[in-house]
Amino acid sequence: MMTKQTVGASFQVRLVALISIVLVLVTVVIGAVTVTLQNDSLVRRVDEQLAKSMALNLGPGVPDHAESFWVDEDGTTENQRIGALNLIVVGGKTWEAQVMTADGNLVRLDQDTIATLLASVRKEPGPYNIYLGELGMYRVLAQAVTDGENDGYAIVGQSLSDVARTTRNLVSLFALTALAGILVASVASAMMVRRTLRPLRALQATAATISETPLTSGVVTLPERVTGKEYVPGTEVGDLAESFNQMMDHVEHALVHREQSEEKLKRFAADAGHELRTPLATVSGYAEFAQRHNDELPEDVRRSLDRIRSESKRMASIVENLLLLARLDAGEVAPEGSALVAPIILECVSDARVTGADKSWRIEVPDDAAHIEAALPEDALRQALTNLITNARLHTPEGTTVCVSLAMSTDVQCVIRVEDDGPGIPPDLAQTVFDRFVRGDAARSPLADTCAPGEAAPRSTGLGLSITEQIIRNSGGTVTLDSIPGRTVFSIWLPVAGGGK
Repeated sequence: MMTKQTVGASFQVRLVALISIVLVLVTVVIGAVTVTLQNDSLVRRVDEQLAKSMALNLGPGVPDHAESFWVDEDGTTENQRIGALNLIVVGGKTWEAQVMTADGNLVRLDQDTIATLLASVRKEPGPYNIYLGELGMYRVLAQAVTDGENDGYAIVGQSLSDVARTTRNLVSLFALTALAGILVASVASAMMVRRTLRPLRALQATAATISETPLTSGVVTLPERVTGKEYVPGTEVGDLAESFNQMMDHVEHALVHREQSEEKLKRFAADAGHELRTPLATVSGYAEFAQRHNDELPEDVRRSLDRIRSESKRMASIVENLLLLARLDAGEVAPEGSALVAPIILECVSDARVTGADKSWRIEVPDDAAHIEAALPEDALRQALTNLITNARLHTPEGTTVCVSLAMSTDVQCVIRVEDDGPGIPPDLAQTVFDRFVRGDAARSPLADTCAPGEAAPRSTGLGLSITEQIIRNSGGTVTLDSIPGRTVFSIWLPVAGGGK
């Protein structure tokens, strides 16, 4: 069964996030351009006022102090405008130095402010900004003047506090409006994206169902094909759905063909097993009959008869295993019943001590596990366990320690482990060790050195582990392998009788 893991944000989330980011960037650019243009417009208006004030101030010539108030075209006194500044200095004499503060008071400029203004006079024409301490930021325009004998400067200015306040208000209003717009647009885009991606979610759900469907064996029924009016041919989603349905058709046809081939192979194995039983029994019988006259036969004939009898027994074992696998595949051998595990472990290990005296055998069954009863018939459990022990006996060198243990893994499951400290199983072989007719190289068998010259080393049939796996799987359990050099563990996980009660 597949486990779902979160490896990142979904496509829907990433798409909505991308749309929102684009909206934010576009809004920021529009807002920055709008505020900049508006600020420039307000500053140009101030510049126009300054130019007009300068023209009115210098129209009749340099006025004296009593004539320092001039009248705008609309009839208002120029110096009465809030934030207006006026400075005229000619020949070192200050003719005019006053400013209209924010509270409407006409205030004379102090000497520091006058010095700052005079020091900031630029040679280039045009208004410029200057900071005047407590008065704040001003936009001023300076022009050289003369009374005929002495030179000086006329400076007019206007506070930029209104411009700054208007700009701040515009930024605040735009930010709030943009935030609300982006929020509404993001929600709307999320709904549209969700609706647009609905066909893809249907595809994903179908694919997930297929991924959770066991396809290794048996009759496989795939989900219904993906159809609907939203899968319009010619569109990306429609073409994807069509390709997906074609893939499902190919997979289903391949699974049907595989199932048919497996059924044919199983029937062939069962039929071949039945057909071989009789000739094998006949060959074995004649070999035994001939061996009754060993004294009359030459040495090489006697050895040939021994080999015939040995190989006929081995072939008979293969046939019986094939028939057993055929019955297991067909469900004819149902693992019904239960058995105490500890006594079977003792019997199997006792038999192994006789046939594998070159090994060190151990049993680990704690007191609280002595009464474990597995939901598996006694004969089936004995055969499965014997196959694992025989595998350890045949494929480990002399002096290897083999330990068979029993324990409860959960309240409803027990585990039987057959562990040895032999050389281990190669990784490439470990991946297919439970397949049928899979076995290691006979030349590596520890029994190869015990064979007579010209005699083949004893080999397993390659069916024992497969039979064990099939028996345990039919009982609702599993068999696992964990092997590294110096430690190989076969584990049988079985449900206990009565659910562990």
